[in-house]
Amino acid sequence: MWDEIVGHLADFPTAVVTGVDDTGYPFSLRCEPEPDHSRQTLRFQLPEGTRIRVGPASLLCHRHDEQLWNLKSFLVRGDLERDARGWVLRPRQFVPGAGIGGWMGLLRFVRAGRRRADRGT
Repeated sequence: MWDEIVGHLADFPTAVVTGVDDTGYPFSLRCEPEPDHSRQTLRFQLPEGTRIRVGPASLLCHRHDEQLWNLKSFLVRGDLERDARGWVLRPRQFVPGAGIGGWMGLLRFVRAGRRRADRGT
């Protein structure tokens, strides 16, 4: 999983990290993740006073052209931690999105969207 994350991450200068704040409400911020190969984690800085808290989180990398075509995306699910050097996402799952994995990746992306819509989530 780590090699897949790092291989695709190079195509995205920024990403969106989403976790929850102290009240449990979802909270998202743009960040610039950097792989820490020795620990197989993603490091990034967030502004001081950020409301996001340690715990389950995700990192969304996506891009598209001006007409919203040529979408390419993936999601990393994991655990958000904080240490003396900043924030760290410890990946647990790589979720390919549109534009990753060829036609099969696109098909998985569409099917997953339909399943979420059917569940109402």
